[in-house]
Amino acid sequence: MLDRILLERKVQQLTHYVEQLRRFAHLGLQEFTQDIEKRYTVERVMQLIVDEAIDINGYVILASR
Repeated sequence: MLDRILLERKVQQLTHYVEQLRRFAHLGLQEFTQDIEKRYTVERVMQLIVDEAIDINGYVILASR
């Protein structure tokens, strides 16, 4: 059975990460590649997005059985 509250919380967290990532959308390629802190921050937020998406997909798959 699908726990709607858990799923909504995970989607909210995913949305939060995407909003955090948007703060860096204005960066040009040169600034992004030269500023190691910004690059590592973006890479980490992207990893969190991927992890959250994997969790959501895994949960939906398990709940559908």
